Amino acid sequence: MVGDEKFTLEIVASEGRMEVTLNDSQTLIYEGIHMEKWGVFENYFKAGNYLASIEEGAYAKVKYYSLEVSH
Repeated sequence: MVGDEKFTLEIVASEGRMEVTLNDSQTLIYEGIHMEKWGVFENYFKAGNYLASIEEGAYAKVKYYSLEVSH
């Protein structure tokens, strides 16, 4: 959980492996069985906030300070 504070998120995807790093300090690596669950990995990238709530008054706010994509 990042709350309302500014944070950085880096995602590096390669053959059978995906590395997700939050604030240059917390890293999760998905490989093997985790990647197999996705089926065909077609390098689909999307940036945004997709609020999934039915709570009255629920809201989400996203502000990008920088977005860099390379392939």
